[in-house]
Amino acid sequence: MKTAVITGAGSGLGSELAYAFSKLDYKVYLLGRTRYKLEKISRNMKGKSFIYEVDIADPLSVAEVFREIYESHDNVDCLVNNAGVGIFKTLDDIDNREIDLLFDTNIKGAIYCTKEVLPDMQRRNNGDILNIISNSGKTAKAHEIIYSASKFGMRGFSEALTDLTKDTNIRVLAAYMGNMNTSLWREDEPEELKSYASPTDVTKIIMDHFLDRESIFSSDIEIDNQ
Repeated sequence: MKTAVITGAGSGLGSELAYAFSKLDYKVYLLGRTRYKLEKISRNMKGKSFIYEVDIADPLSVAEVFREIYESHDNVDCLVNNAGVGIFKTLDDIDNREIDLLFDTNIKGAIYCTKEVLPDMQRRNNGDILNIISNSGKTAKAHEIIYSASKFGMRGFSEALTDLTKDTNIRVLAAYMGNMNTSLWREDEPEELKSYASPTDVTKIIMDHFLDRESIFSSDIEIDNQ
């Protein structure tokens, strides 16, 4: 049975991806900051799942979680770097604490997690890393300037990983999507939310790219709202 580790698995796209991997008969490791949310997702999954309450912005906590996974359970066949925070402010309005939170979670957290799984994937010459980024990593916006900067950083990290693993059986996929109807955008107007993609639909598109196709390779997944 293959294994998948999903960060930010307690809600939104992360939870939908967890369900999708479970349906593919993966053993799923749910990582997130809020235990009761992870427990709810785990109860609704038909396959095997394990819960790890962790803040991926803390490298020591990340290292401890992956140590437990490797020692008590399995190799990691797929890492899904999904966890992220959204703070949408201009440069004048955002404070230093919020800047740190965006970079610590949106880019550094993904780096910490990848550092824990990549050596074993390289040793086995096999594995998948799925990076959930955002269209804000393709097109920057002034009113979300630091959020965009963190997503551009994630894009650069993902592209460098692709280059690093290009001659191996390790696959790196980057998913870029527009606004989704999740708690990240809860302050938007109801009429705006109607035009946002559902996490379920986005998950279907991502998983369609993720599934193996003979002689076909995809490194970027771009999903735009109509």
